[in-house]
Amino acid sequence: MPSFFIRISRGFFPFPRFGARDFQRQRRGAYARRLRVSAFTLTELLVSIGIIAILAALAIQGYSKIIASVAKGKCIGNLRNLHVCFAAYVQDNGYWPQQPDFSSAYSQQYQDWWLNTMDPYTQSREVWKCPLLKKLGAYDSEGKKLEIHYTPTRFDARPTTPYRWEKQPWLIEVSNIHGNGPLLLMPDGSIRNLTDLVPNFYGTKG
Repeated sequence: MPSFFIRISRGFFPFPRFGARDFQRQRRGAYARRLRVSAFTLTELLVSIGIIAILAALAIQGYSKIIASVAKGKCIGNLRNLHVCFAAYVQDNGYWPQQPDFSSAYSQQYQDWWLNTMDPYTQSREVWKCPLLKKLGAYDSEGKKLEIHYTPTRFDARPTTPYRWEKQPWLIEVSNIHGNGPLLLMPDGSIRNLTDLVPNFYGTKG
């Protein structure tokens, strides 16, 4: 290939002359090398998609557990607030609320009676509702939404009766929405699961 000499410092340096075709070949070669370096093979692409899918599934599962845990925490908070309300009612009146007989434990009259009776002690009727049951929907036998998600126990009119049995809950959640059985509000204000008191309730050993 013909070349010419350029003078550099004390001597001459041969510098080849390139034509247009030479530059095109050089550019195509560089582009091909870049493709070989940056391109994914089909196997690598499938492996990447698989890893992303696994991570996404784990993230969704973890998020669901967090949401369920937060909802259970709010439900426990509701029951503790209701314990304060019922204890104050007993202290003020000298007896547990004396519920009349109703045709159904979840009838509208039954729910209205408890809501109206405890309204002076509860700051909001939302304290009667489990956040998760409220979101998913809890219905009675007639298909109507329940307004209270915690069923109060019936006691007689003696002021000491609600505290007489330490394992007799004051309120019972209407559904096993959180797992391990419905939540129970105990006389001392603690919150238990049904399976804590009756390990074999669902036919499995605790």
